[in-house]
Amino acid sequence: MPIATSSADAGVARLTATFPLAERLASVPDEVRRSHRMILDTYLTKGEPPTAATIDPAHLAALSEIDAVVLRDGEIVGAYPFTSEGTSHGVQVDETIVGAMCSIDALAVGPVFGVESVVYSMCAVTHAPIRIADGAQAAEEILVGVHFQDPCSCAASSLCRDMVFLVGDEAAAAWRDADPDARELFALGDAIEFAERFFTPVVG
Repeated sequence: MPIATSSADAGVARLTATFPLAERLASVPDEVRRSHRMILDTYLTKGEPPTAATIDPAHLAALSEIDAVVLRDGEIVGAYPFTSEGTSHGVQVDETIVGAMCSIDALAVGPVFGVESVVYSMCAVTHAPIRIADGAQAAEEILVGVHFQDPCSCAASSLCRDMVFLVGDEAAAAWRDADPDARELFALGDAIEFAERFFTPVVG
């Protein structure tokens, strides 16, 4: 019998309650959101963020305050779904490979930005390599795990660290059973829908 998984509806509802990023972005002025979109577009096309000096300091401060961008030593190192810091998730768009914060973030890039993408990652339990091109590659074997937890002040260094890919029911069950109340599994198709629905209002 296939392992039990959660629906895209359940994932969107729980992650939105945990990390209401779209709601936070809706609360900032339009010009701040335009700066946010410019940061995302730069990541998408160049694989890296713009320098902080190219962004209005007040806009950058506002985005950092709501955890829409991640700063290190005053420079941009992340803007969900993208990151410049090391994770096991990479997304290829054309000839550019950009880092993604987590499994859900990686799956969001193609559908949300309307581009063809290839996701590269690994199973969080067995470390088996994963390649997902347009949502397809042994889809029945790949599951996505999300450990719902308090993101504290920065989701990138907490919540995102345990949103993972898993290969096969045995690995997925082992991962989930470590904390069954907080960890949920999603079939790949549901995870892609979950990712798209969560990030579409974030990207705008």
